[in-house]
Amino acid sequence: MTAVEPSEGMRAQLAASIKESGARNIETVPANWAEARVECADVVLCSHVVYGIDDITPFVAKLQLKARRAVAIAMHARPPVWNFFPLWRLVHGETRRSLPALPEFLELLQSWRIRYELERLPESSLNRFSDFDEAVGYSMQRLCLAPGTEKSKRLPGILKEVLEEREGGLHFVWSRSLAPRLVIWSPDPPDVARVRGGPIPRTAS
Repeated sequence: MTAVEPSEGMRAQLAASIKESGARNIETVPANWAEARVECADVVLCSHVVYGIDDITPFVAKLQLKARRAVAIAMHARPPVWNFFPLWRLVHGETRRSLPALPEFLELLQSWRIRYELERLPESSLNRFSDFDEAVGYSMQRLCLAPGTEKSKRLPGILKEVLEEREGGLHFVWSRSLAPRLVIWSPDPPDVARVRGGPIPRTAS
């Protein structure tokens, strides 16, 4: 198994998980997907990455190029920070720009005439805070607030008005499921010419 991960922090978490599990068959590649030099695999899995990819076509093309049997992409039907959008407006006084999510990605696959399957995934914990301090800290990150600023000082008061306790934790009163799904399809035989500069490889004509 090969894990491609450009983030040092995420690689550290992965290393801790590998050590805890005792797994001995995982190799970590410290690079982003575009730059990573990896061999082909039976299944290529991409987990919650594509939301912010500027040029999605070569990204998906490489997934197909490296997959012998299947490409699988895990992503939410709503952007991961969707439940922070109303809070962003309350704190910053403006609407936060939304990133593409599953509906837009499926439209893209359909435009490429790729036949895919959808599977429901377990609900994410991104909607729940264990306590108020966690809600404040995580909201500071998601709202890009620096400690000691006027907005950061107002944040706890705002959160007290918009959080409620349910399902074993604190949730925004407007909180909704992010609806995680797994998108799966079988790739074409790799076509290097098309991957480098032409249309996305298709699985249907």
